[in-house]
Amino acid sequence: MPRVRTADIAVLRGLAAVRLAVVLAAFGLDGAAGREPLGLAIQIVLAVAVWFRAGRVQGLVARWPVLLLLDAALGALVLWRLHAPFPFVWATLSTTAAAGAFVPWGWLLLVCSAQIVACRLLVSVLRPDDVRLALWLPLLYPLASVAGIGVRWLLVRYAETEQESAAAEERARLAREMHDSLGKTLVGAALSAETLPLWIRTSPERAEAEAERIAAALRAANAEARGLIAGLRAETEPLDRALRELAARWTRVTGIAVDVRTDEPPEPPPDVRAELIAIAGEALTNVARHADARRVRLALSASGLVVADDGRGFVPEDGVPDGHYGLIGMAERAVRAGCGFAVTSAPGRGTAITVTFPEGWA
Repeated sequence: MPRVRTADIAVLRGLAAVRLAVVLAAFGLDGAAGREPLGLAIQIVLAVAVWFRAGRVQGLVARWPVLLLLDAALGALVLWRLHAPFPFVWATLSTTAAAGAFVPWGWLLLVCSAQIVACRLLVSVLRPDDVRLALWLPLLYPLASVAGIGVRWLLVRYAETEQESAAAEERARLAREMHDSLGKTLVGAALSAETLPLWIRTSPERAEAEAERIAAALRAANAEARGLIAGLRAETEPLDRALRELAARWTRVTGIAVDVRTDEPPEPPPDVRAELIAIAGEALTNVARHADARRVRLALSASGLVVADDGRGFVPEDGVPDGHYGLIGMAERAVRAGCGFAVTSAPGRGTAITVTFPEGWA
């Protein structure tokens, strides 16, 4: 989920920052930069890469925990070449902390055990006379793993709190939509029904018109209720499936084909999902009203959502075209969802609505 992933990324970036600082300090204090420039360069590159691509790295670590073992092996190799297990060993503690936060118990025990063994071997070879160092230095790795587990526990609690908050926001959103759409329609029908007996007695023609108006309002209320129910159903389904069903319903009504493509789609919280589904629905509505398109492409991936058509297009620099005020609503929904929003269009070349997801959703 995006909010959990965002917290994961913050933790991983924090570990990368600490590791980079410790690496630079260790190399500087030991004067090892000149003796091991390659090791220094590798460690700096790894820390910077984790910082800038934390979302991707976290996903790779969760999918391939063996990467942490490779990182531990690389750290042990650098320690051995430096002939200085302390203080550079502090940098390798971030690997164990990351294991505690992001990988299952079995992999955590494996990574932690491997680092303890490597540390004991390094100390016994490089500092054979320092018994105290050989005893207490390896104990830092279990402590780092416990710290990582604690961080993970906090992340889970954070996710639960965010889910509860998202559920409350979703209930409030549904209440607003019922009030703004279904509630107003039913109130109007009720007011017309109250005056109907008067018109029956005084003006049968007006009574007939009012009866037709009430029937139309009730049909509209029925459609609005069905739309709310469909929205509720969509919010219990995976996002990609909800968008496919939305596109299929739109195609049945308009007769315009929609090519739906999904590639590792994210699963955002309910309130964000509702905004994304609403954006896609509004984009398709705009296509039916204004584009005169023959085909539409709807693409959902880890990086964003795109709704593109091959219609008449327009010039975005001219502002919002007449009747296209739905673009403003889509942009506002994207902001509420924490996403970027862009419109790409040109006369005769169609229009593309692009919603860009934050890095943490990847």
